[in-house]
Amino acid sequence: MRPAKRDDQLPKLTDLDISATFDRRERDWHVVAEYKGVVVGTATCFDASIACMTSVWVHKQVRRRGVASAMFAYMEEKLGRQLEPSSKLTPDGQALWKARGLPSEEIEVRKARSGYWPQDDHYGQTSVPLDDDIPVCAL
Repeated sequence: MRPAKRDDQLPKLTDLDISATFDRRERDWHVVAEYKGVVVGTATCFDASIACMTSVWVHKQVRRRGVASAMFAYMEEKLGRQLEPSSKLTPDGQALWKARGLPSEEIEVRKARSGYWPQDDHYGQTSVPLDDDIPVCAL
């Protein structure tokens, strides 16, 4: 049995297929990340005037491997501007924005607004078979 790796030791995913569709009625972008044909991440991005990702979900087997970061980078390229943090951040969202350079005091303000958001798997997603030697993502 191999020892479990800490989150910061997990390899990043490569070969993510990220796409986004625009909902004209809601004025939102719906972002989907797939790995080997399996949906591993979803998010909603408000229109370009707000540029804020919300409802970010990453499959529990691939969290802390760059999926959310890749979705954020994709939308920033598509919108032509940087995204803004949500008014509420989950623990994973806090880590993502800390890595993106959001000041700690701003993270604490948003953390206080958040309360507890369970990070369990949802939407009946199936397990994603992962290789031990996944190459590091070069984002």
